[in-house]
Amino acid sequence: MEILADDKEERLIRFQSDCHEPGCAIDICELKGESPRGRFIQICFYATPAGLRDRVRWCWHMLTRGIGFEHEFFVRPEDIKNLAGVIGGEIPPSKP
Repeated sequence: MEILADDKEERLIRFQSDCHEPGCAIDICELKGESPRGRFIQICFYATPAGLRDRVRWCWHMLTRGIGFEHEFFVRPEDIKNLAGVIGGEIPPSKP
C-alpha cells in the first residue's frame, strides 16, 4: 500500500498486485468533502499488457470472438487488511 496523495479534499491510495507486473495496480480515491450520498470511493484498476505480441493477440480475440482483456489482481498478503480497511471506511495513517 502506498499513499499517493492525502489532503483536505481527497486521499489516493495505490495497491500493487502480487502478480509481479509493474503496471498492475488498484488505485482507490476517497473524496473527503461533504456529499449528499455520503462517502464516495472510486476504484480504478490498471493492468498493462506485457508485450506487443500479447496486445495484438488480445485485440485479435476481441475483434474475432468478442473476448476482451482479462487479468487477475492478486492482493499481496501485507495489503489485505489495509485494502479491506480502506474499502470499509477506516482511515489509514497519513503520509509523514
